[in-house]
Amino acid sequence: MESLKISGFRNINALVNGPFWILFEAVRIETGTRHLLQVLDESVSQDREFAALVRESLHLSSGLHHEAILQPHAVEEASGRLILVYEFFNARSLQTMLDSHLPFVERRVTTIVRLIAEAFQYAQIRGVRHGWLSPQVILLAKFQDEVKIFGFSADAMLAYLYDKRQDIAASVNPYLPPENLALATQPAPDDCYALGVLFYQLLLGKLPFAQEKIIDLKQEKCTTIIPPNKENPKISHAVSDMVLSLLDPRPQSRAGLSSLLNILKPPTEDNVHLNGAPAEGESRMSRVRGMFRHVNPVSKNLVGSRKRI
Repeated sequence: MESLKISGFRNINALVNGPFWILFEAVRIETGTRHLLQVLDESVSQDREFAALVRESLHLSSGLHHEAILQPHAVEEASGRLILVYEFFNARSLQTMLDSHLPFVERRVTTIVRLIAEAFQYAQIRGVRHGWLSPQVILLAKFQDEVKIFGFSADAMLAYLYDKRQDIAASVNPYLPPENLALATQPAPDDCYALGVLFYQLLLGKLPFAQEKIIDLKQEKCTTIIPPNKENPKISHAVSDMVLSLLDPRPQSRAGLSSLLNILKPPTEDNVHLNGAPAEGESRMSRVRGMFRHVNPVSKNLVGSRKRI
């Protein structure tokens, strides 16, 4: 990754390269506090129209206050670059983890997808969509299943850059639904479809599509998606079906956030599954102990009694 000197900051380490930015973690010299810095490329920072779109997207998404949404608290300029300053979050980039081929078990994948879907639903209710979902804009906490997503309301920026930079068009096309691929000059991202692509990518470590030309890619999206459990038999049928429902080429049949969250909602104490195989890393005995945690305590009248129960 590119190294960079940023005035006013030290201990600058790159976390992930984005399509027109690099995300760094750094310490502000004046206060000694850690921050995340999204440093935009010079080419877009000095484009007045694009810089205006960046500020507009920040204004549109400024009302989002959700634990999984990372919003910048300041916009600064240094060395001819725009810099978005975020509160520090001790995390790794999801893109970096995918590039390192680190394995994701199914249970962790469904947790990550659920957390992203909850944030998307929260934003959607407030009239904001993400508009440019990719692994680069998702951060995972290093020691727990906590997710942070940044870059909401980015669809106007995507539309502006799509025709100007072929690298951006190539990187975003896999996440666009097939009905929008024909509209090459005005891409219209669908957060649910993009989440389905990411879901598949996390389960299998690769994109569900191999074609690059728009015509061929659109045909592949409409006809030849291989179910995840056919690629890896360890993936459950239920999760495989969820992925395919998000990737349905027919917009009217595609799963939405509400239906996805209804399936992925975490179990509660009132919904304890007693049957089935133990979860990964769980012994049968620990499963039995867990079952007994939900049994009502024995009456004090029976303690020490010789009565048979």
